Amino acid sequence: MCSLVEQYAGPGRANGRTVTFSCPNPAHADRNPSFTVDLRTGRARCWSACAWSGDALDLVRWLEGLDVAEGARRLRAFVGEWEETPAPFTRPKVSTPVIRERRGRISDNSGQAIAPEVKERTLRGYCRERGWPLSVVETFGLEVVRDQRGALRVRHPYFGPNESGEYVVTWTQDRALPLADTKGPKWLSTSGVAAYPYNLKSLERTHLDAVVITEGPADCVTATLALDRFGGVAVLGVPGSNAWRPEWTRLLDGLRVIICRDSDEGGARFLESVSRHLPDGCRVVTPKAKDLTEEATLHGLDAVTALFEAALKGLDPWPRVSALILEAFPGSHVAEEVSE
Repeated sequence: MCSLVEQYAGPGRANGRTVTFSCPNPAHADRNPSFTVDLRTGRARCWSACAWSGDALDLVRWLEGLDVAEGARRLRAFVGEWEETPAPFTRPKVSTPVIRERRGRISDNSGQAIAPEVKERTLRGYCRERGWPLSVVETFGLEVVRDQRGALRVRHPYFGPNESGEYVVTWTQDRALPLADTKGPKWLSTSGVAAYPYNLKSLERTHLDAVVITEGPADCVTATLALDRFGGVAVLGVPGSNAWRPEWTRLLDGLRVIICRDSDEGGARFLESVSRHLPDGCRVVTPKAKDLTEEATLHGLDAVTALFEAALKGLDPWPRVSALILEAFPGSHVAEEVSE
């Protein structure tokens, strides 16, 4: 945004998280610079006579009197979309609300102590049964807890940023053991709703290009492992078939999206609840097995990688101007399915 404003107004002056320019509107004699760009959001505003605010597309249309389509073309030309080998697009950091860190440590549900050797044996068995390397325990912060009946469960913590920018536990889901033939609920959650999707930190990768959305933390872990060699792909987990929150959509600005659904009725509900909030052009991956993790267990992680590779190749390239242009072309939110 700052580079675009400079084309009309000349250099600006940086001050913390904002850059101040003379207003680029030719009709505004801005002797005391009053036009600012917020580096966190990428939005600009004239605080004086114009009383204007907007994003990059709004700015081009405002200054040059263009309609949406022509403004989008002009903006694409500005970022150099015609180049044969464009520089990799670094997605602007998404500004997310923070949560206050809970006091005290996250304890077992029942308050009963668990011997270290029991925790280690449980986590090793859990990873082995799912076909995951043991490194997953540290990467995703897995823990062993007891439920109210005293039965062991594996806890998948959800992390979000606190006011200091550190990632802390905001919510948890505990998976029952053993994985098969479990009586009672397979997953137990802490009270309230998830503040963020699972594996939120994956969105901080540099040169991020696409995001995979899965149902549940287990499939999120499996997809992350399968996509390990794809450096520009993030993976987010949604804690249930109807748990997508509309405000999470802004986390996907400027990213190509692949939705991974289960091959059952719950998967159909999940697809509908997520895709209704996303722009046209999403791809959908449906494993032959019940879910992605079972697919990896039965056919190997390479089979899951192949599924995603096919879906990534089928995605249309999006403009490198992030969500600014996407907002100009709202789609019908129709998702195209890809199956193995």
